[in-house]
Amino acid sequence: MLLACQREPPPKPAPAQVAPATAAKAADPNIAQVDLSTVHLSQVQERLGQTVHAENQDTAVAEAILAAATDVLVVRKMAVLHELPLPGERLWQTTDRFLAAVWSGKGHCSIGSPDLHWTYLRDVGRYKHPASTTVWDAQFVCCDTTAGCPLLEEEACRKRLRPMATQLAADLRASFAKMPALGPAADATTTTIDDSPARAQRVPEFEARVAAGTDREPKLQLRRYTFFASREPGFEKARFRKTDPAMEAATAKLRLGEIAGPMDTAWGLDVVMVVAREPRKFGGLDDPAIREEVSHQACEDAAQQERSAYRQKLLAAAHVVWNKPLIAKMFGKKVLALLPPDATARELPHIPPGM
Repeated sequence: MLLACQREPPPKPAPAQVAPATAAKAADPNIAQVDLSTVHLSQVQERLGQTVHAENQDTAVAEAILAAATDVLVVRKMAVLHELPLPGERLWQTTDRFLAAVWSGKGHCSIGSPDLHWTYLRDVGRYKHPASTTVWDAQFVCCDTTAGCPLLEEEACRKRLRPMATQLAADLRASFAKMPALGPAADATTTTIDDSPARAQRVPEFEARVAAGTDREPKLQLRRYTFFASREPGFEKARFRKTDPAMEAATAKLRLGEIAGPMDTAWGLDVVMVVAREPRKFGGLDDPAIREEVSHQACEDAAQQERSAYRQKLLAAAHVVWNKPLIAKMFGKKVLALLPPDATARELPHIPPGM
């Protein structure tokens, strides 16, 4: 008997394995080629976290891309000077540290009266403002639209939520009563959030209680904000952030770390804790302390402008090729339009100070 000779079927191909380098490249794609260096998405994302001067999100992204591109150029210049990154430094930290050492605003600089006056006016709210109060606010919002809700619906909602708000306030007061007393520090009229006696124990407890409540009631939310006195002589026409009159009246009587509420406000029902306060300020450049502070800020501004100009100079001489399809896909065509053209970057948009 002749047996048919059968070939074994070829083995099935194993699933294609993505090489680690390929996977890493896919997770962190190239945004641009700057001379012989590559700018990755992660570098742009890190820079985006440092962008604080942008007018809108598109501008912020464009500034972050430009800053990441100049980072690789600054590091190349550092290598020529035998300047090395510190252990554990990110690329943006290395370049910021190097440029801050070259152009520092901490030393003496020559600032004229016009620049000093302009710097003061730019941040005048730091030196002239009504008394302010910073609160942690557990807010039960019945209507989250600016148009408002029907009156009967609003009243029914507040009626339903009032027992929960009352219980939250009682639980917070009972919990605080078991903590060490804050003593005279709670009567301070000038206290930042970081220096507040309520910061160590009461703030975490407040946040934990509200977080537990939001799991059961979606209309409960936590707000942390600063508002200013509404009737302060000399500030009648100033546009500082105000709050609901009921909240302003209730918090005026509180010591730091104490609870007020629940109270009815324009937003809903609120349970608040005062964390920080700052008294009324009405200082001008004739105040030596304010003049010195403004002078230091003006010097730092001048140093930041020098650092920004240096970055622009480096980028203007570089060969730049943007990954246009990826930038447009990830960030939008408006961002791409804000970037200089490929090949060279001679028409540069503004790289903000501090980048």
